[in-house]
Amino acid sequence: MKYILTITAAFIVLLVLFLAFASERTQTQTDVSSPIEPTPAPMTGKLDPKVVCESALMYTTFTDGAAADAFVADCVAGKHPEVFERYISDLNLNGATI
Repeated sequence: MKYILTITAAFIVLLVLFLAFASERTQTQTDVSSPIEPTPAPMTGKLDPKVVCESALMYTTFTDGAAADAFVADCVAGKHPEVFERYISDLNLNGATI
């Protein structure tokens, strides 16, 4: 009976040591062979003029809704380029999406 217990105890010890070294080895291999993350591509796209012009309504005051609607219409037509410049600078786009 002691013989079976001794062999079982030795087997358990060897199994624990094997699992400890195997897990350490796989961690080392995954750390070394991990792929290099690619750098993200620069963002490209176009700005929606209506969205840009309507966002200007947050920091601009008007006497009534008709004046605000007229401002948005003029802005979309290109009469207020400073609105686009401010939108780009506020979002830190630096002209990357135009």
